[in-house]
Amino acid sequence: MGQQFDLRKRVLLGAAVGALSLLPWGHAQAAAEGRHAGTSSSARALSPTPDCRPLRAVFYAESDWIRLATKLAADASPCAEYYVSIPPIVGDKTNFRADQAWRIRALGPNFHALAEVHVGAWRGWVTANSASWYEAGVEARRRMAAKGFDVTLGDGWIVNEFSSAVRRGLGSARAEMRDFVHGLYDGDGGPPTKGGVFDIGIDQPGSGPGATDLPTYKSQLEGWLQDEAFWDDMSSYVSDWSQESYGDFRNYAVPGAPLATRRDFLDDYLQHPLLHARVGGPSTAAASAFLEDAYSPLANAAWQWDLGFGWTMVTAEQMENYVSAQVYALRHFSAVDGQPGDHWGFAWHPRNATAIPPADFTAQTDALLDRLAAAIHDSAEPLDPNDPGIGACGPLGQNLWCSADLAGAWLNDGWKTFTYWGRLALAFATPPRSLAAGSVSAPITIQTRLTGSAYATPSALTVNLASSSPEGRLSTRPGGPWTPALNLTIPAGADTAPSVYYSDTLPGSPVLTASALGVDTGKQVEVVVQVAPPPPPPPPVVCHVPNVVGRRLPGARHALVAAHCRLGRVTSAFSRVRKKGRVISQRPKAHARLPSGGRVRVVVSKGRRR
Repeated sequence: MGQQFDLRKRVLLGAAVGALSLLPWGHAQAAAEGRHAGTSSSARALSPTPDCRPLRAVFYAESDWIRLATKLAADASPCAEYYVSIPPIVGDKTNFRADQAWRIRALGPNFHALAEVHVGAWRGWVTANSASWYEAGVEARRRMAAKGFDVTLGDGWIVNEFSSAVRRGLGSARAEMRDFVHGLYDGDGGPPTKGGVFDIGIDQPGSGPGATDLPTYKSQLEGWLQDEAFWDDMSSYVSDWSQESYGDFRNYAVPGAPLATRRDFLDDYLQHPLLHARVGGPSTAAASAFLEDAYSPLANAAWQWDLGFGWTMVTAEQMENYVSAQVYALRHFSAVDGQPGDHWGFAWHPRNATAIPPADFTAQTDALLDRLAAAIHDSAEPLDPNDPGIGACGPLGQNLWCSADLAGAWLNDGWKTFTYWGRLALAFATPPRSLAAGSVSAPITIQTRLTGSAYATPSALTVNLASSSPEGRLSTRPGGPWTPALNLTIPAGADTAPSVYYSDTLPGSPVLTASALGVDTGKQVEVVVQVAPPPPPPPPVVCHVPNVVGRRLPGARHALVAAHCRLGRVTSAFSRVRKKGRVISQRPKAHARLPSGGRVRVVVSKGRRR
């Protein structure tokens, strides 16, 4: 198949679809059903080719479902099956819309109507009729058939929605939904038919950069994925599990971010339930087996929403880029993952939140649907075997449709934590430190671990380190500056933070605590010892002048040295008292105190005068 879808085919197909939608009800319905009697039309002439990647696409349409389906059909992929939900009557959501299912079927053999089965409305029916949830499912199938939804012609049902109580396992929520889909599967005399489930998830940002809600959500998801009985029932009765993954434009359109990086961050979010079930081991085998076959992430084509459908308060052109990028990410993941075909869809619910003139808003949403249809169609073609799905972004090498930017956008790496089971823990990679009060410890290193072994965090982790001691101080350098608490970063793909140093003037056993959002806290006891004060210095050495009078000069010198003194100037004089060579006198006199090494002058006798 060539890189560009033949324009003539698109025009002919669009014309056929438009003509079909304008036929009177009886003629159009006859045309729609005619294919089951061997008839065909140009709108149904498409057929899969070997180089076209299969797709089972499930669309949620809270409104505008006919235009959605018609636009998709005008540029349909020949190897895709399109399933479009039709909402129930607003006033009583246990009643389905008549005169709608055939209109979807009329678009071609690869278009199917899904009756949206509203959980909240049927809960009221169960209560009002003292009925079981299984009976509610059977009754819903009966009412579907009565309003023209025909499972023998490819129509189906889809539950909207499994609430967070099912994920959290509150009360009887899981048992109720198991019974509900069982009744929907069995039906009221019709053939048993698997259907779909829209499951409420969590928006992409969580609560902003870092997604502070994710640790709680992840813990709930892990508990749910281990409910073997629940997932066994889903395998028996459900064919499409559409996680409401309402993405956020602000977590995609990061200025300067490469296309492959944006794609991979989109898939981190869109594919997280399947990826997480895979890493749960034997305890999630039932969930994993079901999701491998039925998981269908619900991407976001709902424009101009700031709540409820992610965040898409952007221009129409930016939204076209976002839709194209999601198609690319979804196609790329399943191909690289080795799946034989694709299974995903989009939510469609346009909202004119910025009061665009009605005609302009219609034109812009038309263009958005055209872009969605073209992205699905063109991405099925193998333009680049090394980059499957890239056709969603435009002609090969040009990236016309996956490059929108938004100032302040951020890539949310919190969804990368779903690539491992359980919680990371912080631990001290270095042994407890012993240090003297007032001194500086040897380096201390914090590490991320999973089940006791070092494990690189897939997302950057900000670690707060603090001491239980009021005098404890921390620094990234042995010479300071010092602070009572310190924030460290363990980069994505690493398992250690830069080393830190600890000082404390208070003797004892301070506890260092390392904590971070979404991981288990690590603690370590250090030892700070009080060093005994040094003994007082010895008294200063002084010269205690000895009495050297009467000594010979060598003896005098020896006595002076012993007393920490030194022999000073030596003179001589005649003496009638002292024999020759003896000290006659000294200065200073005996018992004087001089600094250590002080000099003592002496006069030595020359004997009697002759």
